[in-house]
Amino acid sequence: LAPRLAIAWAPFKARKTVIRTGAGFFFDRSGPGPIFDIRRFDGVQLRRYVLSAAQIPPDLSDDTLLAFPTSVHRIGGGTELPNTMQFSFGIEQQLAKNTTMAVSYVGTRAVQQFRSRDANAPLPPQFASRPDSTLNVLREIESAGRMESNRLEITLRGNLAPRVTGMAQYVFSRTLADTNGLNWFPANSFAPEGEWGRADSDRRHKLNFLATASLHRWANFGASLSLLSAIPFNVTTGRDDNRDGMAIDRPAGTTRNTGLGPGSAVIDLRWFRDFRFLPEKKDKSPSLTLSVDAFNLLNRVNYANYVGSLTSP
Repeated sequence: LAPRLAIAWAPFKARKTVIRTGAGFFFDRSGPGPIFDIRRFDGVQLRRYVLSAAQIPPDLSDDTLLAFPTSVHRIGGGTELPNTMQFSFGIEQQLAKNTTMAVSYVGTRAVQQFRSRDANAPLPPQFASRPDSTLNVLREIESAGRMESNRLEITLRGNLAPRVTGMAQYVFSRTLADTNGLNWFPANSFAPEGEWGRADSDRRHKLNFLATASLHRWANFGASLSLLSAIPFNVTTGRDDNRDGMAIDRPAGTTRNTGLGPGSAVIDLRWFRDFRFLPEKKDKSPSLTLSVDAFNLLNRVNYANYVGSLTSP
């Protein structure tokens, strides 16, 4: 059951001001990926071995591998489809005949979010052995994560200047989570609740601008500007000190996504000219468009993100 409701109200006779609000529930789907994994990694169909350096024998072969327990993937008890509630409130004001400005708040609260966890991780503090010696990695897919997002949007659209139309939008937001999806594992499978922090996609500021200017039949331009503040990254030791087969351990006292990654700035520009074969028919005439595009006009290097492993050069 996913009820949704949206309301728009124009309180004044001129109808140049509109108040909008709404809320709704949304459910996510797992897709076939985890079902495939559970069917394949059942300990028989497809065998997967995760060995630490001390466990690897000098004469590694198929026969010696069979002596080791294999990894298994399972669905955790009580797993349900992720549930998200989104709610919003905003005011839209008509500034001119074809120009409007809107200020909106959008909130998101998500529960039962998917994540994976090694339910058979080696026991602390020595991490010498796994609780169930007949199994290797026991990947449990569970819906126990959560996410919280708050976003303020300011949007201006329509005629931005004489002969210039487009949209400018600024977004101030904050997104916190303790999971990054179905295939994501916590650094410590015994304490996944300690993963609460900035989401991987959390950007504090976003500014996007799109515009088209028709100044002359030979002077038609399109422009795109995108300015994005930094996203976080995860700081890890680059080692597998807890011997769970994943080198995602973090330094003591370091929580998830405490590193500050790179921002991004991109400017794209287009020039175009429309040629109509039957000018007297205007919009119904067959036409030909000649255009020249420049992407990342300033040739700025925009890095996707930093490598947070302390062992990386």
